[in-house]
Amino acid sequence: MRAFTRLHLPIIALFFAVALLITFPAVLTASAQFIGGDTSDSGEVARHMWWFTYSLRTGQDFFYQSNLGYPDGFSSMVFLSVPLYVLPMGLFAFIMPLALAFNLTIWLTLALNGWAMFLLARDRLQATSLFPALIAGLVFMAAPVFQSHVADGHSGLIVMWPFPLYLLALFKLVEAPRLNWRWLAAAAIFFLLAPMGHILQSIYVLLPISGLFWLARVWQKDWRGAGRVLLVGLIGGVIYALYLLPVVVDILAEPAYSGTQGYVRFSLDALAIATPSFFNPLFDALLSYPRAVLGTNLTEGSAYVGLLVALLAIIGLWRGQGRARWWLLVAIIAWVLALGPVLKVFDQPVTLDVGDGYQTYVTLPWAAVQNLPGFSIARTPGRFAFGLALAVAMLAGFGAKAIFGRINVGAQSIVPDENIPTQAQQRTQHAASLRWAIFIIAAAIILFEYQFYWPMPTRSAQIPQAVTDLHQRDDIRAVFNVPYENLLAAKDALLLQTAHQLPLIAGQVSRTTPVNPAKLYLLQNTLDPALLNEVGADVVIYHKSRYTADADLSQRLHDQLGQPTYEDEQIAIFDVPESETEPAGLVMDAAPYPVEVEQPINSYIYSPSAAWITIEQPVTGDGRTLAIEVDGQMIQRVTVDGTQDLTLTVPVTEAGFHTLTYRLEPPCPVQYDDDTLACRSVTLGEAQVDWQYSLPSSQVTIDNGIQIAAAQLHHDLEIADLSVWWQFDEPIDDHMVRFVHLINESGQPVLQSDTPLGTFAAGEGVSETLSFDLADLPPGAYEVRTGWYQLTDDGQLTDLPVLDGEFAGQKAVTFGPMAVFAIGDGES
Repeated sequence: MRAFTRLHLPIIALFFAVALLITFPAVLTASAQFIGGDTSDSGEVARHMWWFTYSLRTGQDFFYQSNLGYPDGFSSMVFLSVPLYVLPMGLFAFIMPLALAFNLTIWLTLALNGWAMFLLARDRLQATSLFPALIAGLVFMAAPVFQSHVADGHSGLIVMWPFPLYLLALFKLVEAPRLNWRWLAAAAIFFLLAPMGHILQSIYVLLPISGLFWLARVWQKDWRGAGRVLLVGLIGGVIYALYLLPVVVDILAEPAYSGTQGYVRFSLDALAIATPSFFNPLFDALLSYPRAVLGTNLTEGSAYVGLLVALLAIIGLWRGQGRARWWLLVAIIAWVLALGPVLKVFDQPVTLDVGDGYQTYVTLPWAAVQNLPGFSIARTPGRFAFGLALAVAMLAGFGAKAIFGRINVGAQSIVPDENIPTQAQQRTQHAASLRWAIFIIAAAIILFEYQFYWPMPTRSAQIPQAVTDLHQRDDIRAVFNVPYENLLAAKDALLLQTAHQLPLIAGQVSRTTPVNPAKLYLLQNTLDPALLNEVGADVVIYHKSRYTADADLSQRLHDQLGQPTYEDEQIAIFDVPESETEPAGLVMDAAPYPVEVEQPINSYIYSPSAAWITIEQPVTGDGRTLAIEVDGQMIQRVTVDGTQDLTLTVPVTEAGFHTLTYRLEPPCPVQYDDDTLACRSVTLGEAQVDWQYSLPSSQVTIDNGIQIAAAQLHHDLEIADLSVWWQFDEPIDDHMVRFVHLINESGQPVLQSDTPLGTFAAGEGVSETLSFDLADLPPGAYEVRTGWYQLTDDGQLTDLPVLDGEFAGQKAVTFGPMAVFAIGDGES
């Protein structure tokens, strides 16, 4: 312990001081300002740490966000996967302000990153001086990739200290003549800890360095070492998989992770490793290209190696011989992966002319794996630069060892000894002074080159008193923040919650809210007090400084809700007035008509009860197939050729908010060259909407995986309409025939429709309305029966029985009876 105190505590303190310098001037306002700019995640992270303390103090479940997504809440089980992100800051938040807890966690994490790299470098370099390992630690912790993510509030991503310790344990394990159980345990533990700051670091760093380490053992024919590496991976992987089991389903099912894109945008430019920050005043004055390279991708595009560090790395490769080559391989692989799926130069994909006016992109290895299961959630390949920083730091350490090793110390110790002649003592002292001078100068140059922001941006932790005062009111069920679609406004809303402590209608754990987009869209685009009352939104906070494409939002707020109870330059707070009416059914389109469908287009529905909605609209296309879905379930597929009328029967099986989606099969490419390619789209015209409210209907299963998901019989004196939503658990072809028969009191069909509905894959469906003219029928009681039969090529007919419900075992499901009167005799 004394040795640790004498050596390592001063080194940790040194790296902590460097962290303060990198993030300056945050240390001057540590309790009042968050490290990170106005667009950073720092406020969102602080809110999650507030929830950590609030949930524990009030006896709530930290892993369930009961005060987000009001009234239902949603899971935050993903926090279980990142204890190194949650625990330090959460524990600090019990005893200090949120801003100080956040900032202190950032500083300690950076310092531990440097110290862990120091430990790895000291062991691998085997230098007589500590300075090469200190240089390696400094290069690692101060790398621009860390600084840019710090400025963006990514406190979990920068937790990299387990990785050097994992590599240290691996080296010790494979080099031991006999299996050392302590190093095996250490390697497995750090394998587990490595992605516990951010789960995706298992893809960005852990998987590449583990794979390359194993391949190096195989290349050297060190079969024993390769086996030990596999053993660590097996032990760590099995334990990690079991630990993550409760989390995996949440992550893969959450659109915030699985539905996002950005592989090209969030990848490195090929010139990024030679591009310093344009915030550095010297480089900004001397160089013009950094702005073109980094563009707006500052956070995910930073990977500057630095002139001095590059020189040290070259010297390290030259003098380090074979011991440094593996680190070069790690650096190259990490860099290539960080380039993403296509090569970019000056922040634009490089194109090649392949003749006849066609162009293509230069594809890279990441393109082969980016859409594979698991890898598809890693949407930011630029983060492979963390592995690049680790390898470059070690290479710089090798170079520093070569330089410091050439300094003639004249003795083994830098401490004078009375037995050493005076001249030798002087040489020793001179060498020690020279080493310190070289280290200080080198550190200063590295930090100057690496400093990404001048100064590091911060954002205020102060919240208006009017927001805090909302906590004292007992008439507020939840707060609705607008514009909901602006991700920065959503982050601001989370920070405000730490003051008012009230449930939010939206809110998120990461990236975007899982709350039904139909609900949020209709609430914001109507601001109808009746609808806001219905969902429990008693206060609306308007984030004035955040951009929205809804140009009428401000005026609509005043028209619908009146004057704000509080307003400043950033926000306005509105009370929602009580409404004396119930909200009516509503269909609102996300895009004005006429609209061209190339990518999926949504319309949003609110229904106060179960209903059948008939939508009629003209559509125009050139032989294109249009699929229509409600809440992700298919209700219609039609081939549009020319201009024709489209009639949709939209089943709404329960009250609430629903999404109607139009999409092409196959869809148009997300990006294509307008000069050489054209996509045949479908144009939707103005829609006419008719509502028919109904009671919810029970599902019925028919043989061959056919289900009636919803059905309703509507009739008057002249017309009977049967609306049915069919869903298919098994494939359906043209040999499957749907029948609907109108049956009289004698049990005979008087009107009927027997027809195949088309070809459907398992999991698809179709919604339809069949109409029967009752005007010419004799008075009496009638029923409607529907079901399916299979017709073979030779004319054989096989009825498909009903499998459950009231009509189980029968050949049809019956609706009715309904009475038909002679015209003028009465009502049905």
